Amino acid sequence: MTHTFGIDLGTTQSCIAYINEYKQPEVLENSRRSPTTPSVVYYDTATNKITVGQAAKDHLGIDPQNTVANIKREMPNPHYGRKIGNHQISPVNVSALILKKLVDDANEKLKNEKNLPPTNKVVITIPAYFGTLERARTEQAAKEAGLELLELINEPNAAALSYSANINNNGTFLIYDLGGGTFDVSIVQKQGKSLTVRHYDGEKELGGIDWDRALANMVLRRLKINKYIEDFKDTPEGSQLLLDIERIKINLSEENIENVRFSFIFENKRTEGISILLSDFESATKKLLDRTEKKIDKVIQDAGIAIGDIDLVIMVGGSSMMRMVQEMLKRKFGGKEKLRLADPILSIAKGAAIHSQKIQEGIKTDNILSKSYGLKIYTPTFKKNMIGNFIKKGAKIPISKQEYKVYTNQVRRRIQIEFYENDSVKNEVELSSENPLIRKEVWEFERRIKKGTLIKCLVNVDKSGIVSLEAECEGKKKEFESITR
Repeated sequence: MTHTFGIDLGTTQSCIAYINEYKQPEVLENSRRSPTTPSVVYYDTATNKITVGQAAKDHLGIDPQNTVANIKREMPNPHYGRKIGNHQISPVNVSALILKKLVDDANEKLKNEKNLPPTNKVVITIPAYFGTLERARTEQAAKEAGLELLELINEPNAAALSYSANINNNGTFLIYDLGGGTFDVSIVQKQGKSLTVRHYDGEKELGGIDWDRALANMVLRRLKINKYIEDFKDTPEGSQLLLDIERIKINLSEENIENVRFSFIFENKRTEGISILLSDFESATKKLLDRTEKKIDKVIQDAGIAIGDIDLVIMVGGSSMMRMVQEMLKRKFGGKEKLRLADPILSIAKGAAIHSQKIQEGIKTDNILSKSYGLKIYTPTFKKNMIGNFIKKGAKIPISKQEYKVYTNQVRRRIQIEFYENDSVKNEVELSSENPLIRKEVWEFERRIKKGTLIKCLVNVDKSGIVSLEAECEGKKKEFESITR
């Protein structure tokens, strides 16, 4: 059987793993002999050379204008775009470069050390709350990198697979996944070899880089510098401050370290011996931690269980190593006995590798839909337009040709279909900016279509959670093979 790769495509760092000859997931070091690769790309405008990984990250404090970091946060943003030299930058092409670097390094290592042939078959992890746009863009990035994508898998699912691979415990697990840029919390039930996702939620802009920025702003206030880090984070000074703050955060996550000192250069003036206490760090970032706790409460409530029903809390993501996170979880769940710090930086890639092996062996796994989807409809009850959900968050996927019927409410020759994504499990949802428009299409007919004419929709959701739609009205068909904005 051909080996495959599992990839954790992270906001701040990425990782790749495979199943070794002992049938165990193994993380593969990159060309610098590191198990993780910074998710950073540098564009040298003088030579037109592109650098990926640690060498690119080294340019953040020197040439931030030509360096791209944290691109994963832009996956939901249809309007993001910038130009560096001759390169048009998008979340898809930057992600493709990172994926290609990971796979090239892994293939080179396996060729040199195990004499294995190269492979391009991969499973890639994504945040659980990613909608169909982000999933389709990740799929496109894999294609641009020349990879054969077997499946996308939610990061908490991968973490649960990695943790449960070598234990016999059955029960209900809460996966607390705080990464560099995103946060996921999931409820997963294990029974024998079966893992069932009960519910999940998350935030696209809540991760270690937000802790860095909050602490940087505290330092700036202390030095009476009337700026926020957001005002100059793309300058060499701001980028270097964030790199220094990241190191401080990591140091303060170590046990028994209560104080870190560093110096800072601003407008060619050096400030020596700035002292950052653990209590300073925790005070500056408390609101961020509180947001993760509120998500825990929400996902437990939405799953229809009590906090006492959680048997284990599995902590993954590098930022879960912060002491403040572990202290909050101890308090919330009644002590450290219920907490497991499960290889937080590498476990998601390992879980993806396990999942890729299951796919190769033909073993099916259940997954659930991360969002709800519906069409704009007129509701007589509310006497206004709303979103009529035809497929809801939490539904088991894949789904093949599920039928949904809507009816025209006006007599006209032009019919407009608007397709929306949302987080509600209600049948009808308010139209708002929080519920993004995924696709809008207009049909032109030769004659007026009567009020009450049927529009029949067939909805498909593939195993990666990407939604497509087929619609038919008066013999005319529209097919949306991949929903994109």
